[in-house]
Amino acid sequence: MTDWLCFFSVKSVIDKERRGDYLGSKVQVVPHITDAIQDWIERVAAIPVDGKEGPPDVCVTELGGTIGDIESMPFIEALGEFSYRVGAGNFCLIHVSLVPVLNVVGEPVSSNQELLIWCFWMPINC
Repeated sequence: MTDWLCFFSVKSVIDKERRGDYLGSKVQVVPHITDAIQDWIERVAAIPVDGKEGPPDVCVTELGGTIGDIESMPFIEALGEFSYRVGAGNFCLIHVSLVPVLNVVGEPVSSNQELLIWCFWMPINC
């Protein structure tokens, strides 16, 4: 998921607001932007990519960037909501992170990854 996805998600929400779909209520990141991100994921996940009929069995979506930056928060929230939307049996979150080894210390420095896991930990059934 990239900035262009955020642009299209925001644009779709703005278009809905201008049409009056929100009945004059405020447009907010949660739930309006996060719902638009989830809708995009579901729409793209249903597109066949191997020439066969029907949706693919699996859709892999990468949430890249630096977790904790304010820019990534709508995506993190959207994926958290998405896990409930599709059910635990249809969702798997895999955390991949670089754990650098500093020459000065001579051992892995994992404090950032530990903080990330502590802040965003949620039970996941794969």
